[in-house]
Amino acid sequence: PPFPHSVSPPPTYGYLGTIRDPETGNVIKGNFMTQFCTLKDYARTFPAADSIASRLDGKIIADSCEIRLFFTKFYGDSLSTMKVTAYEMSKPMLENQRYYSNFDPKKEGYLRQGGIVKERAYTLADQSLSQTTRNSSSYTPNICIQLNDAYTDRDGNHYNNYGSYIINSLYKDRANFSDQLKFIKNVVPGFYFESTGGIGSMANIFTSKLIVYFRVAGEDSVFNALIEFGGTEEVV
Repeated sequence: PPFPHSVSPPPTYGYLGTIRDPETGNVIKGNFMTQFCTLKDYARTFPAADSIASRLDGKIIADSCEIRLFFTKFYGDSLSTMKVTAYEMSKPMLENQRYYSNFDPKKEGYLRQGGIVKERAYTLADQSLSQTTRNSSSYTPNICIQLNDAYTDRDGNHYNNYGSYIINSLYKDRANFSDQLKFIKNVVPGFYFESTGGIGSMANIFTSKLIVYFRVAGEDSVFNALIEFGGTEEVV
């Protein structure tokens, strides 16, 4: 196992899943939160708005959007069918407050009412991929959560998916992507991941990524492109 049951896991990792303690028979559940970071002045490197080829009725959109939870270690059975629910947070968790392992973001009002609630069934050994892919040195096991449903932001603006909200937020006010604090306060406060089904595996999530896919028009061709925001270590 990645850690003994009597020892707290390192604070820079998130644990996701539900297992039964072989010594006590108790059910142990791992849930975690994460916020995503933007590099300083990241918006300056983003393509000009008129070069974005991904559009719907003339408006800029993202082709798709997803969160990937990466792990290299786990406890239990990699073929156990599990379910995770991703909740959009309504506000960021700040550094001037202590958060303990029994902190409940639902009771404390950190989840956005009417925000994203996305369920995903998974097995740690992703059977949708070939064994050759899973054994490749370039592959890192991960749990992928698609965010491609219609999305409404806090101001009542409607988008075809969460990625379109992020891209349009950048063009609306690039300053919100200039540093981490503005980004988590005004664009993406973070997500809470709760194990909501199955028993038999616990994944050690060492990093997470929020990825937005779109297309950019060049002089004589169209290119696939993406932007990604890495999960921070401050909040798990």
